[in-house]
Amino acid sequence: MNNIITLDGHVSRALDFYNKADNTYFVIGRTSAWDNELVPPVPDESTKIEEIIGYKKIDLMYMLIPDEDGDVVHKGNIYKKIKAGYEFCLLNSEFTVDTNELELKACPTTAIESGDKIRINKQDIYTVDSFDNLTNIITTVEDASESYAVDTVVEFGSIAEGSNLVYVQGLISYDELPLQSFRQVGVVTDLTPIEAVLVGQKALLPEEVINDGILEIVENRTAVNRAIDQRENISLIIEF
Repeated sequence: MNNIITLDGHVSRALDFYNKADNTYFVIGRTSAWDNELVPPVPDESTKIEEIIGYKKIDLMYMLIPDEDGDVVHKGNIYKKIKAGYEFCLLNSEFTVDTNELELKACPTTAIESGDKIRINKQDIYTVDSFDNLTNIITTVEDASESYAVDTVVEFGSIAEGSNLVYVQGLISYDELPLQSFRQVGVVTDLTPIEAVLVGQKALLPEEVINDGILEIVENRTAVNRAIDQRENISLIIEF
């Protein structure tokens, strides 16, 4: 097939996932030993979670970009948190070459901060130095490399940042799910619990789930041995 998913398409899929945060769970399973306990098999697209122990609602979710100045460290790599969402405004005056101030027409932007990215004309990226929300004037780090007419679209948020990475994290206390060793971790969306589940209940046993939803990602691990005096801190970065 002579086609490809664009970066914007990947970011859009990441945003769709992010917006399901209220119904996203970790799932742990596989109590049986691997054939080689030191080298778990590499999962493929058909891999399922076996011998499910239970589900735990995620506690944190961020959209990320790789950035050495970021504050999220995962498996030796450093990332910056990005404000999730997609918004756009229109230029209120021309933004011309060799200037670094642009004025927006009044629009419901989220808080724009120093270091954020904006995208103009669907392709040109600039870094925000400052934003005055009274005058709707953005000062950019870089001078404009092109001239842009009034009503040109200025985009903000995940699309402008090119963020197609989502970080998910959650804690499982010893008393929330059965104390069994597990070797698989997954993330599921659109899970449906039974009606008897209490409002606010974050940990679910398999019998408390009517439909386990969509398994978005699965990771095979060496055995994690749970104990009564510890909590499991699970984190994953999903690339879309």
